[in-house]
Amino acid sequence: MGSYTGTVPTFLAGELPDADKLTEVSNFMTAATTGWTTYTHANLWSGLGTAPAIVNGTLAALYRRLGKTVDYRFTLTAGSSTTFGNNIFIFRLPFIATAANIVGSAQFFDSSASTRKSGTCITYSGDLNYVFCVGEAGNVSSTVPWSWASSDQLMLSITYETT
Repeated sequence: MGSYTGTVPTFLAGELPDADKLTEVSNFMTAATTGWTTYTHANLWSGLGTAPAIVNGTLAALYRRLGKTVDYRFTLTAGSSTTFGNNIFIFRLPFIATAANIVGSAQFFDSSASTRKSGTCITYSGDLNYVFCVGEAGNVSSTVPWSWASSDQLMLSITYETT
């Protein structure tokens, strides 16, 4: 299942739950304990300028939704033909966030130098269906935190509220 959008029922003291309430509790528990759901979208990775293109790299996105709470993980691994556009990278969320500036974590890996850097990902105020990443050198783009190349990776993780 991996996704639960219902409302967990409340129980009054001494109340015997009916079948509908027990089903809701069961559905919630199933979503909370099963594997995450794969997320795909044509614009999973894009940019504010010329769009990047994954070509022979890989994009992997997973989410888990429990009510209005969404946990989201995303990994980009560049291939030898991947292009990086010319501006800030943005990454599509599986569900619209309820607010801008919700913060998650990001990691960047430069495979040629075996260097890792940390940053944050933030829900994008221009469109609450996206996050962008920020590192110590500014907004992550085709040249920040470095000029991206084959086998480099970007990983993000965020928990946010949806409607």
